[in-house]
Amino acid sequence: MSSIVILTMLASQCQKEDGVVYIENDTDSTIYVGCHTVPFKTKDLLYERLSPATECLPPHELSQGITINEDNSIYCIIITESSMEKYSIPEMVESDYSDAKYSFTYEQMKALNFKIKYTGK
Repeated sequence: MSSIVILTMLASQCQKEDGVVYIENDTDSTIYVGCHTVPFKTKDLLYERLSPATECLPPHELSQGITINEDNSIYCIIITESSMEKYSIPEMVESDYSDAKYSFTYEQMKALNFKIKYTGK
């Protein structure tokens, strides 16, 4: 067997499996979503330190996807528009406020078909 064939076979065995994670806003309100492959705080979302991973998501819309592989987890924070109106940014930052926080491994996301559905509950 040639060395090129062996190298090709080894390379294909080392490739990581990827998945694209989406957030579905299944509410009648706008939400603010931040997702990343490393843990983060509400202040990072509110001060747009995650950009472009920070997204304003209208009602019943699907987010842009974020790619993860089998070595990653996904971390998401959601803040509703009503919470943004109710609390000041300094209040939310100080308390690390969010309406929802999610943390999933690659395998957990695969079981969910790479979609997180936010229902507001």
